Amino acid sequence: MSFINNPAFETLMQQANLPQHPTLVVGVSGGADSLYLTLILNDWVQRQNGTLIAVTVDHALRPESSAEAKMVHQFLEQKNIPHDILTWTGDKPKTSIEEKAREKRYQLLCTYCQKIHAHALCLAHHQEDQCETFFLRLTKSSGLRGLSAMHFSTVQRNTIILRPLLTTSKQHILQTLTQKHITWIEDRMNYDPMYERVRWRLFQPELSKMGLTPSVLSQSIQRLCRADDALEFFVNQFIQHNIIPEPEGYIRFSQKLFVQCPTEIRIRIINKLLSSISLNNKNISMKSIEKIAIDLPKHSTLNGCQWVICKDNIFIAKELKHLPRPISISKQKWTQWGNYLVYSMQDCTLSCAAPSPRKTNIPYLIQRTFPCVEPKLTLNFINSKEKTQKELEKSFIIDYKNHKKNVYIIYE
Repeated sequence: MSFINNPAFETLMQQANLPQHPTLVVGVSGGADSLYLTLILNDWVQRQNGTLIAVTVDHALRPESSAEAKMVHQFLEQKNIPHDILTWTGDKPKTSIEEKAREKRYQLLCTYCQKIHAHALCLAHHQEDQCETFFLRLTKSSGLRGLSAMHFSTVQRNTIILRPLLTTSKQHILQTLTQKHITWIEDRMNYDPMYERVRWRLFQPELSKMGLTPSVLSQSIQRLCRADDALEFFVNQFIQHNIIPEPEGYIRFSQKLFVQCPTEIRIRIINKLLSSISLNNKNISMKSIEKIAIDLPKHSTLNGCQWVICKDNIFIAKELKHLPRPISISKQKWTQWGNYLVYSMQDCTLSCAAPSPRKTNIPYLIQRTFPCVEPKLTLNFINSKEKTQKELEKSFIIDYKNHKKNVYIIYE
């Protein structure tokens, strides 16, 4: 049985830049959308001589969820499609259930992808999902980034996520499954008006009467995506050519060059830099970023980071309270410390403190975030892209006498 009758799907998959013989994971709940994606992906992957693994996340929020996951397993087993079930164990939230369940689902799926070294995770968001996301973000005063809704290809938790059905209509999905005599599971949460997304879904027929059909909205969202990608290009250009990442964990750049950028570019640069320093997945308040980008305060804190302007340079580093705690390092053993991998030739203690003597032209607030070692051994910062762990260990063995007072801190 072939499902290869979707030019929109084919077009997006051509843009994915996947390697030959790809290994893909597809999230499948048993609903119409994810079943359709799994079957059409299976056809596509076979043509690429690749591997497809379907994965169901059982949130264990409904009594029937376990039985539904087993039904999906039996169906895919008949289609010779490998399938795994991941169960959310432990206590469940009492509030913001939908949001927290989605976060847990992404966590489980991305961890699974990394474990099997999959090239991408594929999800079944379709044209109507895209429109609902647009309206949800419109009500929250989102800018261009938010209104461009879901992009076909994104990266979350170090995993490439593809959404090959973003330009495919729900009607096409249902018609295809019906024609192929395939039944699917209906999740009653998809029709519960207590959820905002569902309320927009129920209101869509009225919007369509005014000309705001899913197809029309989809075209506008695609154009917004193109504009968003264009802005991101210039943001990445600025970061590549003007941002200086220092091994001590902070970054600096010219205030003069920064203020020459349009406000929207400045906002995006700050957003990206704060995320790279803090390394958390929290959404940063747009109002807070706008305030920094426009007012350019001498000092501010946001998203676990501190922003300092000193002598025509802007510095960003972690907030003191978010720095790694002091740690005892045993000699000749690799130790993970915050974002660093540390190897010391002597027993020592690592902490964060301003060096003595202090460095010139760097604010004291920033210097207080520097790694510091007791007793006073020599700190050597090594980029992980320059030397492998084995290469370093080899040099230690060959030249132990000259290395015996050194501490090596590996960063990326």
